[in-house]
Formats: sequence, structure tokens, C-alpha cells
Amino acid sequence: MKKSLVLFLFIFGLNSKKAEAQIGVSYFPIQSIVALNSDSEKMLWADLRMETNTFIANINFELNGFYNFKRKDNINYYIGLGINVNPFYSLEGLSATNGYLIPVGCRIKPFPRIRNVQLAFEISPYLNPDFEGGQIRSLLGLAYNF
Repeated sequence: MKKSLVLFLFIFGLNSKKAEAQIGVSYFPIQSIVALNSDSEKMLWADLRMETNTFIANINFELNGFYNFKRKDNINYYIGLGINVNPFYSLEGLSATNGYLIPVGCRIKPFPRIRNVQLAFEISPYLNPDFEGGQIRSLLGLAYNF
């Protein structure tokens, strides 16, 4: 869990030249994931995701850091690294780390007058903590930058 906190602070430290309060929220309804993110228009940004519609002890959190490798007026393409954890597992003596991610996606801004509204599409290989297996998952949702 300490490694996750250090990674989180490092990503936000890289992203901030000065203290700014630019944040955003995302919702991926098919997967029931809610995310709080830093400004996705910047070159480096991060988000914290939480699964919803589950029991408290089964809530998984994801911490992701992203790099916008191509930014345009109507779309941003990004790649990142992430970790999936469940802090409640450590209360039972289990490892809190569920796996690692390499998300690749885009944020589409379909409305020129309302550029804060975005459609988010992402594909990410999800690897088990021991790197012996995994899956490819996809996310489709809505995002809004404040």
C-alpha cells in the first residue's frame, strides 16, 4: 500500500507546476466504475478509480498515471500505467495488490462549445500480481473536467 501512495504522490508531483484545482470526474456505467482525475488536458495526468455496486470489502481501487501522447482540439490519445488494489484484503492478511494495468485510450470531445464533456474509451491489459495471467478489458464512459 505504501508503494501505491508513493506512486500517486509522484504522478501528481510531476503534473503540477503550481497548485491548481483542475479536476474531473468519469463514470464507466457498464463496468460500474467512478473515477476522480486531474486535468486530462495536460501532458501528464492521473486518476483514482473505484468500483461501485459491490460490497464494501470487495471494493477495488485503481491508481493510474497517464501520458497524453497526442492532443488535438477534439480528441486526446493517452497511455498509462496503473495498479489495482483492495485495501480491505490486508486486514485479513492477504496482499492488497490485485494486479497491474497498461491503459491505452482516448478522450473524445464531441461538443465544440462544451469542451469539458468527454467520451472516454480505453483498452487495458490487466496483469495478475505474479504476471502469470491476465485479461484485456475495455472501458467506455463519460467524463467531465471542471
